[in-house]
Amino acid sequence: MYNAGGMPMTEAAIRSTPLGDLYVSLGEPVDGGAWSVRVYHKPFITWIWGGCLLMALGGLLAVSDRRYRVAMRREAGAGAGVAARS
Repeated sequence: MYNAGGMPMTEAAIRSTPLGDLYVSLGEPVDGGAWSVRVYHKPFITWIWGGCLLMALGGLLAVSDRRYRVAMRREAGAGAGVAARS
């Protein structure tokens, strides 16, 4: 129990595995000396971070491609020539 407000506090535990996360939380006591317990299974939740890293790697790989840099220089040079003639 929180001392200031008198509200019940929840204790939680998380078990992370490559196949998913298991969340178990112990809530407040209910009638008859029992406790409320919540159990959640979130499959493949850690794979979200792997997807983010894979997208970042793909972005870095695309930025490092020489063909894009050469095309940008070619377009910049053609644009400068047109602007000089006007």
